[in-house]
Amino acid sequence: MTNRILSRGSLTMAFIAGLVLNMPGVWYLDALVGIAKSNLSNPAVLVQILVFNVIMFTLVELPIVSYLINPTRTAEHVNNVSDWAHHHSRTIGVVVATAVGIWLLTKGIDDLAK
Repeated sequence: MTNRILSRGSLTMAFIAGLVLNMPGVWYLDALVGIAKSNLSNPAVLVQILVFNVIMFTLVELPIVSYLINPTRTAEHVNNVSDWAHHHSRTIGVVVATAVGIWLLTKGIDDLAK
């Protein structure tokens, strides 16, 4: 359905899709709250936000930079990683869900202990 809507070439739909797809997620907002509560100076907060964004977007930025340097090899690597992720998607989901669950339990226990 998304491909059908976007294939119409509507500038308005492309704008709305861009807004929806680029809205900050829970993890991003949680990180900003943590940085805001750190009681650091404004320059230190700015540095933390910049470093966090660089780390957060590295998986997106590296292929783009690599594609500018060597498009053919980058496309091959991206396809290989995509194939691997597709074949291991269930394991990846279990590992991520387990890690998030452990983190949430640890955070909850820590908050109760305070």
